[in-house]
Amino acid sequence: MKSRIFIMVVLVVVASVVSVSAEDKATSRSAEKRADIRRMMELTGAGKIGTQFMDQLITIFKQGKSGVSDKFWEDFQAEVDANELVEMVIPIYEKYLTHDEIRGLIKFYESPVGKKLIEVQPKIMQESMMAGQKWGQQLGEKIANKLREQGYK
Repeated sequence: MKSRIFIMVVLVVVASVVSVSAEDKATSRSAEKRADIRRMMELTGAGKIGTQFMDQLITIFKQGKSGVSDKFWEDFQAEVDANELVEMVIPIYEKYLTHDEIRGLIKFYESPVGKKLIEVQPKIMQESMMAGQKWGQQLGEKIANKLREQGYK
């Protein structure tokens, strides 16, 4: 009876050690993946989005609050940590991309073609948005003409 209890205790201890070791490895892998996600975001400029967003938001607020001193806005900007957004976005990348995929993206973004994409991406996005607006206007005109043709007002 004592030997069975002893064996059970040993098994529980071994299982606990193996479990803790597995958790440590998973935590280490997760930390490495998160670091690589940060690296990828730095390479692509995505890490700067928080700062750009905050700057745009402050500009909008400044226009609506003309009596507020520039010092207030400077102090406010100094208090805000744009990296909070990066930390909020990292779990989203973790959810949809494996660590190997993140590493592949880093390798791509460090390549000449990846660097070129990073360089021209803002222009592509801006022109794509303009094309989308034009297309939307054209669709709106088509709908309006079609409605008129069929007697709708």
